[in-house]
Amino acid sequence: MKPVAIVTDSTSDLPTSVAEPLGIHIIPCNVHFGTEVYRERIDLTNDEFYQRLANSPQLPKTSQPASGVFEELYRQLASAHSGIVSIHIAAKLSGTLQSADIAAKEIREVPVATIDSGSTSMGLGWLAVMAARAAQAGQSFADVVGVVNDATPRVRILALLENLENVTKGGRIGKGAALLGTMLVSNRY
Repeated sequence: MKPVAIVTDSTSDLPTSVAEPLGIHIIPCNVHFGTEVYRERIDLTNDEFYQRLANSPQLPKTSQPASGVFEELYRQLASAHSGIVSIHIAAKLSGTLQSADIAAKEIREVPVATIDSGSTSMGLGWLAVMAARAAQAGQSFADVVGVVNDATPRVRILALLENLENVTKGGRIGKGAALLGTMLVSNRY
């Protein structure tokens, strides 16, 4: 029986040393610095991203991969797999899942499940790892989908920020909230 293929996107933050042995395929999201567009982890490494971020007067923007990028990978995987489980960044954070959905509708050779992780970073990454381990253990397409769907509501991420500069620059919080937050943190010590 052919194995189930696992696909995720680069927002999963999965190290190559984890993804490759598990056979996880990672679709790169796009990072925009002004008019320059980079495919995350292909044209722009994490170190290069953080260096540019520190030196850029504006925050970079991101965009989802085109549906054609997903479709091309799905077609490649279809010939050697019994199904494709494609797990992505939360739909409320990105249009990546929408691109994956559009591509999945074009694939007729094998079933393709696109799953909203409801998460990002390693919350998403761990779901892909769990799916890949189930696939490597020989579980069916339906069982691999079940593993992900069962674990998704239990995934939680805790994020801590060193400062509020970039969330203020990006408009996620207002200057008043940033000032108040900075004062609260500064007065703790």
